[in-house]
Amino acid sequence: MDIIELGAIGELVGGVAVLVTLVYLARQVRQGNQLERAESQRAFIRDHAPAVFTPMMDRDMAGVIRRGSADFDSLSGDEQMMVAGWWAGITNLTETASQLREAALIDDDFANTIEQRTVSILLLPGANRWWNFAKAAQSDRFTRRMDELLNDPQRPPPFDQLLPWFGADDDGRT
Repeated sequence: MDIIELGAIGELVGGVAVLVTLVYLARQVRQGNQLERAESQRAFIRDHAPAVFTPMMDRDMAGVIRRGSADFDSLSGDEQMMVAGWWAGITNLTETASQLREAALIDDDFANTIEQRTVSILLLPGANRWWNFAKAAQSDRFTRRMDELLNDPQRPPPFDQLLPWFGADDDGRT
């Protein structure tokens, strides 16, 4: 074997090594993206869970949310502020999830689940009344998306049908 043949074999081996390295790096990048997406979802839940669930641990706040969900106009001004603050937190959470989905930082199923739960809440009579006022404070893109989902025949049922105790009074009656 002369030097030219050895050089050709070396180039072939080098080309295969580069190809193997590129495949390996592509897999590593993909795996890194999957880990980043999973961490984004965990951080999203960790950062937003208190805003969603803390009011439910307060009996008085839970009652106000329940009454406001049925009839927002029947609440006092202070109660409307409390309920509107909770609903604003829910819709802001949902808009953030939509933005993270667009940036490919959370997956579609996760963002769709959040959207469907929000739609279910906004289908409650009081929440829907609030939404018709409050959507002016949301981005046009998000407002169009929520309105599209609210008008979709395949939308989820109202939240109190998904979770009957949500519409129950203090004695557990609906």
